[in-house]
Amino acid sequence: MKSKILLTIILLFLFISPVQATPCDSEDIARLKNLAEHVDISYSKMDPYTSTEKDTTITHNYKYEIKLSNMTEEMYAVSTDKYNNKILLKYDSSKKNGEINLKYLDPGKRTITIYSTNCKNTLKQDTVYLLYYNEYYNDVRCNRIPDRIKVCEEWTKELVTEEILENGLNSYTKYYEDNKPKQRIIDFIEDNMNLILLTIGVLIITCIVIIIIKKKNSELK
Repeated sequence: MKSKILLTIILLFLFISPVQATPCDSEDIARLKNLAEHVDISYSKMDPYTSTEKDTTITHNYKYEIKLSNMTEEMYAVSTDKYNNKILLKYDSSKKNGEINLKYLDPGKRTITIYSTNCKNTLKQDTVYLLYYNEYYNDVRCNRIPDRIKVCEEWTKELVTEEILENGLNSYTKYYEDNKPKQRIIDFIEDNMNLILLTIGVLIITCIVIIIIKKKNSELK
């Protein structure tokens, strides 16, 4: 009888597996997201370079490079441009600091999404804007207005076309005309602040003196 009980206990120990953490459970995903938060996403404008296409030399002045740092083998990234074109960015153990480089990119909006390699969960997502050089930056129409509005800035998030420039200038002109009286009042106050404060001070003192004189006259009566 005792031998049967002992055998049963031994069999139970053999078939019972130790409890282990399940891959891709909430705890594991939280750990991976914490790792992804330390991934640094940066970009820089590349130096101008030339390429030859159909016997024609083309100079590329406005190309960009995106760099990801601190990536690990447990994650990969996908770069998506505004046209929904995707580029897969895989971890490379031969590079230092978990770096991944994506070069020769055109200006425009890009979304960088970091995924878990095994769990396929989204760990982090960032949007970067590779800025366009604005060809209308020194346009006489921009130089005529007192403010540097978005369509007249040197670097812009969106490509500035002739139509976009005209729309931006027209919107600015309408806003400026609608708010000109208010702006004139504000400008007058700013330009004459010292005089206004002095006038207010004199009026306050005058009022105090008048009140004191009236009080003394009433006491004499």
